This record gives sequence, structure tokens and C-alpha cells, in this order.
Amino acid sequence: MNYLVNSRYGSLLYQTNEVIELSMSSSTFVKQLCHAHLFTLSGYLQACQQTFGYRYKIPLYLSKRLALFPTKNWREIDTVWINQKNVRSFKAKGRQTELTFFNQEKLIIDLSYGKVQEQIQRLETIEKYKVNIFIHPMIEKHFK
Repeated sequence: MNYLVNSRYGSLLYQTNEVIELSMSSSTFVKQLCHAHLFTLSGYLQACQQTFGYRYKIPLYLSKRLALFPTKNWREIDTVWINQKNVRSFKAKGRQTELTFFNQEKLIIDLSYGKVQEQIQRLETIEKYKVNIFIHPMIEKHFK
């Protein structure tokens, strides 16, 4: 998955070699992705708020291949969900950012380069936390 946008009749899922029309909104699809990874979006957002203090545009780390960040509040109709794991490069374009995916597709989003970098940093923080949360408590519990 490269990115996800709402469309007139649901949403469009841009993959590496195809575009899939979905009969649901992007927010509904994202909720279903969360369920497929055994958690709810609302629980994840609440946990990120409590753990990291993030309040707005909270990125969604699902797996080593799927780490999404929204360009706006996830409830807004014109939000684009970007899979950071499929982006080869980011380039500032004034107040926007041009993304180049590994399949060479380009997308310009209405998010400044600085805000994109902030989203990437947040995703890295969440990823490290999720990986370490399961390792360190187990080590401390069994080897103290």
C-alpha cells in the first residue's frame, strides 16, 4: 500500500502496481486494518495520547511494512493516509511535500516538509516503543 484517499463512492487504495476501489471510506478501512492487527483505532489513539502526549494527526504503526500517517485529522474527508514504509523520498515544495514511492509514483500532499518529518519521527518513536514494550518487561520479570 502506498496511500489511501477518499473518493466519491468510497475510497481508493493506491498499491504498488494497481489502484483498488473500496466501497468504504478511508477511515472505515483504517479501522478495519487496526482490527486485522488485533486492536481498535480508538484504543490506539488513546494509548498514544497517554503514552507520548500526541494529540493531533497521530500516525498509525501497524507492522514493519505498514506505517501510516494522516495528512489531516483522520475524520476529515480529504485526509490522505500515507504508508511511510513505501516512500523512497520526501522533497519540500513550498508549503507542500512531494513524495516519491518505491514504484516511482509521485504524490504532492498539503503538508509541509517539517510536518512530514515530525510524522516520520513519531512513527519511529511508536515503532521502537511497540518493539521494546514486549521485550523489556519479559526480561525484567524472568531474569531479575
